[in-house]
This record gives sequence, structure tokens and C-alpha cells, in this order.
Amino acid sequence: MKILIITPAFSGGSWVCIERLIENLKRKYKISIIGLGKVVQTINNVEIKNIPYPRYDRWARVAGVGVSPFISFAWNLPLLVLSIIKLFSYKPDLIIINGFTTGLLISPLANLLKIKTVVSFHGFISGHLSGIGQSYARLLARSVDLAIVNSEGAKDDVSLIMSSDRIIINEHFADDIFFKGIIKKHKFKKLIISYVGRLDIEKLCRTLVDIAEDKQNDSRFEFNFAGVGELEERVISLTKKSKNIHYLGYIKDRLMLKKLYEGTDILWTYADVTYLALPAIEALACGVPIMVTDKSVVPNKKLINKVNKKLVPKEIGWLIDANKKDDILRIMEKIAENPSPYSMKENCRRYAMKKYSKFNLHSSISKINSLIMK
Repeated sequence: MKILIITPAFSGGSWVCIERLIENLKRKYKISIIGLGKVVQTINNVEIKNIPYPRYDRWARVAGVGVSPFISFAWNLPLLVLSIIKLFSYKPDLIIINGFTTGLLISPLANLLKIKTVVSFHGFISGHLSGIGQSYARLLARSVDLAIVNSEGAKDDVSLIMSSDRIIINEHFADDIFFKGIIKKHKFKKLIISYVGRLDIEKLCRTLVDIAEDKQNDSRFEFNFAGVGELEERVISLTKKSKNIHYLGYIKDRLMLKKLYEGTDILWTYADVTYLALPAIEALACGVPIMVTDKSVVPNKKLINKVNKKLVPKEIGWLIDANKKDDILRIMEKIAENPSPYSMKENCRRYAMKKYSKFNLHSSISKINSLIMK
């Protein structure tokens, strides 16, 4: 049995979720991957073919990908052409596609060739489609056998174009490596605040960059930024002027990420309406409290874009308004003076163990196995 993976990017949270599926499925099936851009990390015993392309997490949002279906189509056109060629040459039994734009366009052909189609999707559809657009999407989605989404809210959204019995939720989870080891006690000579993720304005991290600039060379604080994006150059510029601001680039190695989290007192991070970002979950598994912006980073015109307060219980972190910089500064200064107790770090790991362990992946693997054996 053969599986073909089709992806517009080899980085970011959506690709990490695909990687986890691959690590489990490759034990049983032959897997080939095609995608756009540089391959950040190879996967043992898996063939990867990539088209040289601008890096998605650095340039796609600038180009408007994800904002307009038409721009998304243009961006993914080389991938669509390669995918069609690969469907005929590789003759897979099942394809897994990262993203609904590519998935909806490829699935009808796959259906004609009697190839099962799975689409993995993080985001919202309804805010970008008009009534006519939804009708076309609903028609194309008939050829999708299974959609894997990462939250209840995303499932409700995708159910606008396909039946809910063909949609399963696979919430983000932290790899085992982040749960290993003793939670370290910090001496709190200074408050270390880190950010991991795309350095884009839409991720609501500009406020943290502003705060870091205000507190540059303030010995009570230290700031770490890991990722790429439109704010990257500004952060790099600040590191040249400040001893307490550090730019770490894009970190792919999970052991390096673990070390970063373990040396952090608070992770500034983000969420959608109904789910936390992957870095937030990984940090919690390491016993690190999180500071989460209360506005969703996946805008949807048809939803109130406020993060569900239940995602961030006060025992594990803070839900903050990114537009109120002075209020956030007061919180940070208070924590710097009176550090959070060690019990809060223990709460973080317990919470992650309960909600965000690898068991979240089992239902997806089971569904895919059942689908490919039909």
C-alpha cells in the first residue's frame, strides 16, 4: 500500500502535524512526499521531492496566501501540476493533503482514479467564501473522504461544506520529549520571556517586540525570539543594540526547542478561538507557564474572534489583551518582583499530560488505516 503526501510547506504547525502522521504510518505503508520550498528536515525511509520555492512562513502571508482563495490557488499552482503528474506516476492508494485549497482541487481527480483522499486543515473556511464560493467548495468536498482538523471550532466550520461524519478532530499534542525530565527550578535573577512561532503581525507578537524594545538593556528582563517572518529584521536589529534580546532563528530540532522552553519563565504565545498553538502546548509539557493573547490569530468574519477563556486556566498562565501594552508590562514587572511559585510549573505539566499527550493522534491513525483498507 502506498501513500502520497502533498504539502505547500515543510515548516509550521500544520506541517508538524503531518510529520507526526508520517512517523506512525511509515511503519506500515510506503510513503512519498511532494511539496513546495526547502525541506527543513528529512524523514528516514521516506522519499521527498520538493519544488524550490519562497519559504511559506516568511513570504506566503506577505503575498496574501490564506486571505484570498485566488491568491492561494496561484501560489499552489506548481504544486497542483506536480501532484497531478505524481498521481498518475506513483499511483498511490491514499493521499494526504496539507490544506483545503490544494485538497479541494486535487480530490475530484483522485476520486476518479479511485484514490482515497485525506485533507489536514488548520484554520477557517467560512470567513473567506461567499455563498457561491461555499456552493463550489461543497461540490468539490464530496470527493474528500476524510478531513482532519485541530479543534471543535474548526470542525464546525468545515462542516459547512462536508458532512461531520467525515471530519475528525486531532488536537495538537506535545511529543514525549517535552514531558521528559525534572521540571527545573529557576533562581529568578531575571524574568526570561520567550516567543516561538512565525514572527508575523497576525500572530500578535508585535506587542512583545515593542515591550522588548522598551526594556532593552533592563537587567530584570531577557527576551528570546525563535522563528521567521515579517518582524524578523526588526528583532535582529534590536539584538545588535541590546544585551537582553536574542534572536534564535527557526528551530527545527525538538531537543533544542526543549532546552529553550526549559530555560524560559514565561512563553508568550497565541491561540485560535478553540485551540492553543503548538508552542504553547510544548511549553506547558516542559512546565512553563504561558501568556496567551486573547484575540484569535485565525480571523473569521463570521465568528467572535475571542479566545475561549477555558483554554488558559489561571493555574497555567495569563490571557492578555495584546493591545494593552501598559497592562502587560505591569503584569511582567509584578512577576519579575514576585516570581510564580514552583507549583504553577507543576500545574502546567499536569495540564499538558491530561489534555495534550500523543494519545490525541490515535483516532486519526485508526481512521486512516480503516480508510486505506476499504
